Amino acid sequence: MADNDNVIIDENGESVTIKDDSGKPAVFHFFEETYIPLDDEDGVTTEFECIASMEYEGVIYYALLPKPENEDDEPEEFVVLKGEEDGDELLFSSIDSEEENQRIGELFLKGLFSMEEMDGGYFTVILQSIL
Repeated sequence: MADNDNVIIDENGESVTIKDDSGKPAVFHFFEETYIPLDDEDGVTTEFECIASMEYEGVIYYALLPKPENEDDEPEEFVVLKGEEDGDELLFSSIDSEEENQRIGELFLKGLFSMEEMDGGYFTVILQSIL
């Protein structure tokens, strides 16, 4: 099922492929209530909800929402990190280039909006909280 020429949703609803402005595909996989702890450079651990992964130009990126301290609070933005497998471990690193960070963030928003159209529930709540 394709919503338009730039968005392809697989038959099982497990992934969404979006083409960027140059026609390169970005393949998304979406998660519900998947939490991971991450340590910052100061050793402080913060729990994040992994809402989606995206494979783009041979790199896998992850969109993460910081878990709010209070259940009534909603995150105002999501964080995008690169993921790299090291044996059985998944290691995350930041995106160094502002241009790459902007491009990847925009692709994630397009992917999340396409999932919102399909799902109408869980991802609608996420999008409303970060936009």
